[in-house]
Amino acid sequence: MSVFFQRIHKMGHVTGAIKALNEKNIEAFMKWEDDDWYVMSVLFKAMTKDVLHMAEECETSEAIWNTLGDLYTNESDFI
Repeated sequence: MSVFFQRIHKMGHVTGAIKALNEKNIEAFMKWEDDDWYVMSVLFKAMTKDVLHMAEECETSEAIWNTLGDLYTNESDFI
């Protein structure tokens, strides 16, 4: 999944490197929001119903990505 997001230049949305801009710049904020909703939709479509239920309250793609990381990252993977 991360390869896909890197390829379409949206990995910063899931990592948090690309943050929502100030809402006073409405055009930039709307662009960020559209991009983030697109990333969220890709993530949601890749989930099973059980996993979707755990992530459906997330409001950003970064929050979804972090939730998935918490679900699937095992601390023993890094020892």
